[in-house]
Amino acid sequence: MVDRHALGASAKKRGNSYENELAKQFSTWSGKQFYRTPASGSLHWSENMGVNGDVSAPPEENFPYLLEAKRYADWTIEALLNNSLYFPKWIAQAVREGQATKRVPFLIYRRNGIHSFVTMPYNEKVAKKFDIHIVTKNKYVSEIDASEETIKVLTVTIDELFTKDYEQAKHWFDGVDWQKQITKSPKKKVKKQDVKDVLDSLDKLDI
Repeated sequence: MVDRHALGASAKKRGNSYENELAKQFSTWSGKQFYRTPASGSLHWSENMGVNGDVSAPPEENFPYLLEAKRYADWTIEALLNNSLYFPKWIAQAVREGQATKRVPFLIYRRNGIHSFVTMPYNEKVAKKFDIHIVTKNKYVSEIDASEETIKVLTVTIDELFTKDYEQAKHWFDGVDWQKQITKSPKKKVKKQDVKDVLDSLDKLDI
C-alpha cells in the first residue's frame, strides 16, 4: 500500500531543498540575501510585508519579480510547448500570485539532471537579450474567476538569466504592463433558439 503521507513529506522536502537552492543562486547573482519564503512567516518581515512566492529578496530591495519554484521529475520542455502536464496549473498559479502582489511572475522549474528554466510574461525587449529562448502561448484556467485565459510567455535557461546584469534585469519590465500578454477566451453565447428549445422541453414534461 502506498504511504501517501510519506510521499507528500518527501515531495515537500524536495521542494524546500529546491527553494533553498534557488535562494542561494539568486543571492550569488544579485549580491543580496535572498531567502526561501517561509510558510510560517518566521522571518521577522515576511508576514507584515505580504511576502509571497517561494523565494524572496528582503523588502528593502524592492525586487520586482515573483519567484515561483517547481521541482518535479516527469515534465519535459515539450510539455511547455504542448501546454500539457503541469504547465497550465503552474502558469495559472504564477499569474494569480503575480497579480496579487503586483509583481512580474517568474515561474522557475527543473527536474533531476538538468538546470532550471525560467518562464516569464513575454517582453520583446527582454527576448532580444537572449540568443536562445522559447516563445509560447499557454492556455490555463484563471484561479481568480475560472475563465479560460491565454498568456504569451518567454522561456530562457536560468544559466543564461544569470549572465545578465542583475541591476539592469530589475528594470526589464519598467513601464511594461505584463498583464497585457493575457487574453481571455470569448464566452460561448447561448442562442435564443437553444433557450426556447429548453423551455419547450420543460413544458412537455409538465413541470
